[in-house]
Amino acid sequence: MENLIKPSQYAKECGISRQAVYAKIKKGTIHSKEVNGQIYIDLNSDNMSPNAQAEEIEPIEQIKASSFHAEHQTVLASKNETIEILKSRINDLKESNEQITSVLRGEIDLLKQAFTEMRSIYSSKLLSSQHQLALSEERLNNKTEAVAPLEDYKQWVTVVRYLSKYSINPKYYASIMDYVDKIYEDGDDRTRLINHEVRLNSNKVDLEFAKEALS
Repeated sequence: MENLIKPSQYAKECGISRQAVYAKIKKGTIHSKEVNGQIYIDLNSDNMSPNAQAEEIEPIEQIKASSFHAEHQTVLASKNETIEILKSRINDLKESNEQITSVLRGEIDLLKQAFTEMRSIYSSKLLSSQHQLALSEERLNNKTEAVAPLEDYKQWVTVVRYLSKYSINPKYYASIMDYVDKIYEDGDDRTRLINHEVRLNSNKVDLEFAKEALS
């Protein structure tokens, strides 16, 4: 059936009327076949007369060309649909990449913030240590260090140990150390210079001392 077409279709492809097609069938210039009671034009028939073949070769070729053109258009439409799907997927991937990039930038900003905060804390500790060292050297040059009996050493703790014992926030270290230096200079008996370092009497200072220093 693939080489058979209806007279109406043949007439449309050839640009002639159906009456003309039936007239050619009647004259025998177009070979036809009857299938299930219906008449079809046989495009590949070799039973036409020489004149009929010469007359009909161009319309037949036109029909074949038209059929090829239709198939070609179908293939192109399918390819165009595939291209549009690929374009849509590419756009989805771009949007996904933008979201991932945004998340990564947020994580980087958080890391930068954490690093800045850590640097600030450690810088404060370093400055406090440097200040304490410089102060100790100054006292060593200007004052005679107090000498305590060996059994009394345990009650005298470093400022750093005191801060650690009461879990004082590192951001207050410098202020408390400055206060300890001040009251030592004033002769406060809660302080003493031992091993070139001002220490606190653990029996006389507690968490309230930190509040006193920061008030």
